[in-house]
Amino acid sequence: MNAVDTNILAYCIDSESPAKATRAGAFVPSLQPGSTLLLWQVVVELGAVITRWHRLGKASDEAYGWIEDLLAEFPLAVPTASVATDGLGLYRAHKLQYFDALIIASCRHAGATTLYSEDLPGIAGAEVEGVRIVNPFS
Repeated sequence: MNAVDTNILAYCIDSESPAKATRAGAFVPSLQPGSTLLLWQVVVELGAVITRWHRLGKASDEAYGWIEDLLAEFPLAVPTASVATDGLGLYRAHKLQYFDALIIASCRHAGATTLYSEDLPGIAGAEVEGVRIVNPFS
């Protein structure tokens, strides 16, 4: 199973980074619904990005539909309390940022063995507790 970090999905609608938007726009449609899931944390973070961009005039009203489209295509993995404690353990053991540790913990609990992210440069290409971190743009 695969999961995708917020940054990859946000790039798809980022009008200020056309090169990244093009790369993400080619990558995301290649993801298969049967082998890719959405993490709750990613949906929450993407919602925060879209609402901030909308408020600043950087995103149109149609951007809100991006979350609905993703939820219609990919299953949503909702965390349990154990994701928070596992995230703390990953934070301590691997010296990760806490939100990065939470995303990896969410992957582990949802059965995702690959996390696509461009936002984890220190561990891109590595495997953390059974989750392989892949930068789809490199």
